[in-house]
Amino acid sequence: MGGSIDGSGITRADRQNSEGVLMGGSIDGSGITKVVDARGLACPIPVVKTKKALEEVSLEVSEKSPFTLVTLVDNDMAAQNVSRMAQNSGYEVSVEKDGAAYRVIIKKGSEEASPALAPGPSVSLEAPEVGETRKAETHKAGTVFVISSDTLGTGEEELGTALMSSFLFALSNADNPPSTLIFINRGVYITTKGTRHEEALKTLSSKGVNVISCGTCLDYYHLKDLLIFGVVGNMYGIVEEILSAQKVIWI
Repeated sequence: MGGSIDGSGITRADRQNSEGVLMGGSIDGSGITKVVDARGLACPIPVVKTKKALEEVSLEVSEKSPFTLVTLVDNDMAAQNVSRMAQNSGYEVSVEKDGAAYRVIIKKGSEEASPALAPGPSVSLEAPEVGETRKAETHKAGTVFVISSDTLGTGEEELGTALMSSFLFALSNADNPPSTLIFINRGVYITTKGTRHEEALKTLSSKGVNVISCGTCLDYYHLKDLLIFGVVGNMYGIVEEILSAQKVIWI
């Protein structure tokens, strides 16, 4: 019954509970507390399961005790989403790729080296965007715009496209820009290669506006590899942005 599961480095001795969290304490002396197997799960479930596991570990160990949690996912978008959530929560995060699996290694309060899980090569999950940093940031909740189309209004498409250009231009020149722009549905065409709104988005990004594109929407329209502005967001993160905003405006 020995060996690893799908080459992930997780031994079969680790028991999987009903929540999909592999419980087994330390693995090969690595000091790992929990491993979350989120492979094959749709957005935003990997983020939700990881957040729940982090909360459980925090309750199980003392406040000053270090711990390590590893989340296994099978695509870089899920790895990016889990990493961003953990970083924004103040944890140290690294990512390793092992075959088809990604290991998101989340650590708290340890000066030791990364856990010995038959380490694979480190990978970069940077989204192709203007001026993004993967370090945890705290941004002041303000006005959030949710943009669900690449046209403005419900009239003629040509008119709607022109109106969207005017809207984004005016927004980029506003004295008090919004804190966040969230693009869903066909709105993700605005943040991807071939957009007509590059200058407005560059200006908004330079002013510190967070630009988030729905990952499921990018996948649906086959635009994931064409993103040029902002970050890929999952529905969990989008909901958090909306709930923390002072004002939400849907376009």
